[in-house]
Amino acid sequence: MQRTILLCAGGSFLMAFAGALLAVTLAMPHPVGAQAVGPGSGATGRDEHLAGSWLLTTTAGSHVGTTTALVTFNDDGTLTESTFGGRPEVTLTTGHGVWVRTGDHTYAITLFRLVRLAPGDQNLERVQATLTLNATSDGVSGPIETDTFDEDGNISATVAAAAEATRMAVVPMQ
Repeated sequence: MQRTILLCAGGSFLMAFAGALLAVTLAMPHPVGAQAVGPGSGATGRDEHLAGSWLLTTTAGSHVGTTTALVTFNDDGTLTESTFGGRPEVTLTTGHGVWVRTGDHTYAITLFRLVRLAPGDQNLERVQATLTLNATSDGVSGPIETDTFDEDGNISATVAAAAEATRMAVVPMQ
């Protein structure tokens, strides 16, 4: 069986851009000190660490409003984020990124995701945040900023917001 794959101009650009992003990511050094606990240690909520899954809420201005996301911080310093965003006409992919401990109970994160604002208008978004873990390790909060890049790699829009997250816990079945 023979398959024919057609790529439109936007798809070719997206594939080239994704390939370039992958090359840059692979060339970056690994984050140092991303996590003090080893793989499989599990989040207990009683010690200081970010690894685990979180329910995140961001609050921006009236043009974006409040959004909800699911974020998982892995032991190896990587993270994955899923959200619908704050506007129904915008399509977002899952975010992929990295995190690093920057001080006592403080962490920096950077993630990237693809965004479609309209048919044929596909861009890259970068999300950066500085998060502070609370004393019980079951909540984080801090400023978050999202930059949208145009097809030439220039920042075309920036949205600042406040983020708050609660660590997910197992809820036993009744």
